[in-house]
Formats: sequence, C-alpha cells, structure tokens
Amino acid sequence: MTVADYIKAMPKVELSVQFHGAMKASTVTTIAEQNEIIDQIKHYHDWLALVREPDYSRVDEIAKMESSWLQQSDDVRFLIYELLTTLFRQNVRYAEISIDPTLYSVLSLQPEDFMELINDGRDRAERAWGIKAAWIITMPREEPRRAEDIVRWATGPTAVKNGIVGVGLGGHESVMPVGQFERSFKLAEKRDVVRMVRAGDEQGAEGVTAALDALAASRVVDGFGVAESAETLAKLREHNAALCVNVTRAVKQGWVEEATAYPLRALYDSGVQLVLGSDMPALYGTSLVQEYQQVVELELLTLDELEEVALNAVRASALDDEAKAAMVASFTEDYAKLRALYIEDEA
Repeated sequence: MTVADYIKAMPKVELSVQFHGAMKASTVTTIAEQNEIIDQIKHYHDWLALVREPDYSRVDEIAKMESSWLQQSDDVRFLIYELLTTLFRQNVRYAEISIDPTLYSVLSLQPEDFMELINDGRDRAERAWGIKAAWIITMPREEPRRAEDIVRWATGPTAVKNGIVGVGLGGHESVMPVGQFERSFKLAEKRDVVRMVRAGDEQGAEGVTAALDALAASRVVDGFGVAESAETLAKLREHNAALCVNVTRAVKQGWVEEATAYPLRALYDSGVQLVLGSDMPALYGTSLVQEYQQVVELELLTLDELEEVALNAVRASALDDEAKAAMVASFTEDYAKLRALYIEDEA
C-alpha cells in the first residue's frame, strides 16, 4: 500500500468546499450548450476558455459567470449529485457544502423551493452512495443589506430542519468591512450555528482578528498570514475556531511560490484547530485527496499528523456531540487498520 493508496482509503469529512467552485468544466459546458448561453452573453467563448483554464486572479468572477449558466432546476440538482459523487469517491463520509443562493436568482425560486431543490440532489446522492451532507448558506460581501434576511432565513427552524447548519461570508475583504455584517452574525451566534468567514486573503492576520472579534467566526477559511501572528493564533485557540486551509489555492494565488513554502508546520505546531479542505476544486484543479496527499509527500505533515488534521474536521463539524464521538472512534479504528496494512507492505 502506497501513501497515495492509504490517503485515498482514509475516511474523511469535508468542511470547506464551495459549490460554485466545484462544478466540473465538462458538465458546465454541456449545461451551457443545452441552455443556449452562447446567444445570451457577450464573449461566451472567452468565458468558456476561462472556465477550462482559469485565470486565478479572477476565480470568483469565473465562478459567478458559470453559475449564471445554470438556468434549470435540474442543472443545480445534477451538479449537487455530481459533487457528492466525486466526494464519495474520495471516501468522504460527510460534507458541509457552502452555497450562495444569490448566484442562482435566474431560477426565480423562493428560499424554501431552493432548499428543496438542493436537498433533492443531496438525497439522491445519499441513497446512491450513503454520503451525508449539510449546507452552509453563504452571502457575498457585495450585498450587506441582504445579509440579515439571509441569516434569518438560514437559521430559522425550517431551514435547520432541512439541513442548513450555518452561514458564511465570502468574497474579498477589501469589498466591504466585516462591521457591515456584525449584526447578522451576532444573530447567527445567538442561534448557535456555524459562522464561516473567508479572511486573511488580503488583510492577513488583521483580517482574521476582525472576523473573530466582529463576527464571532467559528470557522475561518484561508487565514493566510496568521502563522506570523502569535496574537491571532492565540485568538483562534481562544475562540476554538477551526482554520480551514487549502495549500493549492495559496500557491495559485501567489501567496507562496510553491507548496513547500506554505507554513503548515507552524500552523499545526501552534495548536490551532487546523483543517484541510478542497475549497474550489474544479477551478483550482485539486481535490481533498490531493490536498491530503501533497502535504505528506512534501513532508509538511507526517501521516500521524494528517490523521489528526482529518479528525479535526470531524470535531469542527456541525454534527452533534454524540455523532462526532462515534465518527472519531470509527475513523480512528479505520486509520489503525490502514496503518497496519501500510506498515506490513513497507516491511
């Protein structure tokens, strides 16, 4: 058994994957053709080229454009099913998928209808493969006026009953200060749901500190720059906030020259609740398995440490305490069995 075999076989939890960045280019292209998008937008072929070979400085823009090509309910339903099938093939047992309903306004669905639509795709995947999933409803930084309405809906009894476990804030930090979302996230905190905030991509540790102080973030995505700030690392530990990172994203955004320069060791040694995620796998050309594999093969983490990071994803999830404990025990048992096979093959 190789390291690659071992990592692929590991049971996993995915906490940091964005639906609009996980749509396969081949599927989106087919959907665009079926919906006759070529007749609806200018420079269609230029956009199609960007979907196939992204300009990493424009990934959010590209994701928004291709999301607008989803104009039938079946488009969303199938892509949800396809994403969960892809995760199942990586032995992901449970996923919390970030999804921004504002990107699919062309469907003209009421919130309850949108929830029913995404749950249909999720439930089909669960029946087919046994994988379970829940939703993080994200909002764009460009529209702070809609934030409170989104949070009130996403944290209401009906939404929670139907698998919404948290709210998120995406987009670049420079677009809008986090203070514009403080009231909305305080409501989310009061209702005890996940508060997931992308921070650190432009403002470094200062942006992460603001997300923790103003928004009571329970999950920070990216957090680039915190490795150099003892104060921010301490604040992450104090808040027991998970730090979800993606090494491939950091490289392709130019934050580090190569994966070996990513400060994963410093983050792990700091004692923060470190989690690896696939983020926007289709646009960045990665997967959860690839993120796991490269950190071991590049000696950023050992296999033992990777297992602990994998278990962090379980602990940081929105599952109830009983389900978390059962999953940690199950995963730990599976890791021990895999390790025995690995050691036997090494010998």
